[in-house]
Amino acid sequence: MRRAPTVIVLLGLGLLLVTATASPLPTDVQILDAVQNVLMSSPEAGARGLRVRCEEGILTLGGTADTLFSLQAAVRQAGTVRGVLDVVVTATVPRRGISNAQVLSDVREALGRMDSASGSIQASIGYGVVVLQGVTGTFGHKMMAEEVVSRIPGVTRIQNDIRVSTETNARAHELSRRILAELRSGSTTLPGGIDVTMKGPVAVLEGRVPLFVHRIEAEEAALSVPGVTSLDNRLVVDPTLTAPASEPEPR
Repeated sequence: MRRAPTVIVLLGLGLLLVTATASPLPTDVQILDAVQNVLMSSPEAGARGLRVRCEEGILTLGGTADTLFSLQAAVRQAGTVRGVLDVVVTATVPRRGISNAQVLSDVREALGRMDSASGSIQASIGYGVVVLQGVTGTFGHKMMAEEVVSRIPGVTRIQNDIRVSTETNARAHELSRRILAELRSGSTTLPGGIDVTMKGPVAVLEGRVPLFVHRIEAEEAALSVPGVTSLDNRLVVDPTLTAPASEPEPR
């Protein structure tokens, strides 16, 4: 059984952790009910048939989704529910009888619509699994390519082997500073105590955040910094922390 929340004050490299006396942690039944409500009210209808299970705050998404994008959106939406500590995906995306040739044609067309830089990205397919290769200047462009492909019906999995060629003279402490700046940017600073260190081009994130979705957002922010080519996300979700008032929890 999880213990009652405590008040924690943590300062992680300039990111002040906002804390308060939190309400009791939701039970697995309450978490499950909230997640199901979030998914059913989502505009992304392709994930509404997912089967959801929760055990000790660990959420499992099973069943099938229409597209990989729908499945990824479901993970993000489930992560907005307080008490979700992690999301395990066992769900699959069926091919639905769509041929490899048709999927590959759709993939190449989608990549071609991205921008002129997508010409350096090549795609191949086998049994619904799309392999992306090539070179791009930013990690953001690499992930954009993966997102557009994930929206295509018949794509069951993506192997993203696109290489990021960004070079930077910035040293480790400067890259850490830039990542922290990204974590503070936008309409709301990411809550929690987040510590950033660099191991070569790999950013290591450590600390605690209130919601699982904050873990996802921190990863995206870090990978958007030029010079960062991969990430080791060690952030722990701690629902005893207080999320910003601007991010109401789904009921």
